[in-house]
Amino acid sequence: MKGIERQIDKLGRIVLPIEYRRSLKLSENSTVMISLTSNSIVVSPIDKRCAICGSSTDLSDSVPLCEKCIVTVKKL
Repeated sequence: MKGIERQIDKLGRIVLPIEYRRSLKLSENSTVMISLTSNSIVVSPIDKRCAICGSSTDLSDSVPLCEKCIVTVKKL
């Protein structure tokens, strides 16, 4: 993809182009890692996973657990 220019606002924010967000499957409230390498800023999606089993499906919005593990924990 070709680079896209953006201006930084007074609060230091930029808007990620929709093409980039779609390409990385980022949506509102997605979590990203921002890092500095040499002379560049790198924005990388963080793949959320269940803290118990490592699954990336059926994750709860409130805790870092999948539905299967939540059910298992509740039985304990």
